[in-house]
Amino acid sequence: MERKPLVLIVEDEKEIAKFIDLELQAENYETVVSYDGVTGLSKFRELNPDLVVLDLMLPVLDGLEVARRIRKTSNTPIIILTAKDSVDDKVTGLDSGADDYLVKPFSIEELLARVRAHLRRVNPAVTGEVRVADLVINLEGREVFRDGRRIELSAKEFELLELFARNPSSTASKSRRRSGPSTPAAATSSTSTSATSGASSRARASGGSSTPSVGSATYCVRSNLSTCA
Repeated sequence: MERKPLVLIVEDEKEIAKFIDLELQAENYETVVSYDGVTGLSKFRELNPDLVVLDLMLPVLDGLEVARRIRKTSNTPIIILTAKDSVDDKVTGLDSGADDYLVKPFSIEELLARVRAHLRRVNPAVTGEVRVADLVINLEGREVFRDGRRIELSAKEFELLELFARNPSSTASKSRRRSGPSTPAAATSSTSTSATSGASSRARASGGSSTPSVGSATYCVRSNLSTCA
């Protein structure tokens, strides 16, 4: 049986927490509720949830600090849910490590949609796919598509691309540490080039110059898609 995604709700207002809890369960999610920051952080470390819904104004340990501590060790999506609605509050919340920010009073339909969106992005167990912008990696079929076009990959190329897609930040960080100050891009570029040049050539041959190359797709993944040609 397929595992249900686990959502950790850290919210000190018990009525709101119960409401979110019941709605998520109705959508077939497993849920755990904590009413303060310390317990929430402890539950996170114990259970490793797929997503966190986090209030900011929590007793014992505030939500900003909870988000910072989670983000030091995990890329689990964090949706802040709070009554604090100023631009400065939103910037501070997102900079603390949160992925999303929703202001109370809120629409439960919007919260559920945001939960689904973040889980699609980061949790292959939910969708069977890893999506990064226009790049789609089908984990079950071991197929890669970009702009709707299938890209032919060898087994090794697929494994490398999947690695970059799942861990774009950590992969880039490791590459920088290995490369040293005089050759900042050497380790990353050599890996990318050797792994993707063959597939890139096959893609161009099958579809002409307009066919997307694996080299550019891999670059998009590794650079967090800040710019993608």
